Amino acid sequence: MLTIHETRLPLLEAGALFRLYVGDELKRVLPCEDEMALDAAAPRFEDGKPVFDPKAVEAREDAIVANVLRGGPVAVLVLGVSHDLRDNVRRLAPDAELITVRVETVPAELAK
Repeated sequence: MLTIHETRLPLLEAGALFRLYVGDELKRVLPCEDEMALDAAAPRFEDGKPVFDPKAVEAREDAIVANVLRGGPVAVLVLGVSHDLRDNVRRLAPDAELITVRVETVPAELAK
């Protein structure tokens, strides 16, 4: 039997959706990424700074939306704050309803 301490780190590393799935709050978890689109959108580095290809990033976001739409009429999608899929949803599924909840965290050292 594992203690709470032993299971805490793997759950944190697994992410929010996995925690909802394990807690039986979600019935299915499907991948939203397309491997080729993800690889194409990876930054290249110039002078040590990341440079993104806007067309590749847009194609990646389109692929995410397309994959989510194939999953069924209701989807929960958890992404980093840099992703804004509103324009992609409007373009690819104009009749879809999109509800966005933005959650930002404060690093522990700043929360004191």
